[in-house]
Amino acid sequence: MWLRPYVIAILAGFSILWIAIAWALVRGAKAGKRRPRRGDVTAKGPISHQE
Repeated sequence: MWLRPYVIAILAGFSILWIAIAWALVRGAKAGKRRPRRGDVTAKGPISHQE
């Protein structure tokens, strides 16, 4: 009986963290697929390194 409140709180916290991580990963993957050209340009010739 004493562990139930803690278990519920821990499960809720982990579920929120997992949802946030999954949403961030999905959002990042979509952003990377939508604009791969900019990523390639920056990866092939970074301005900071050239300067």
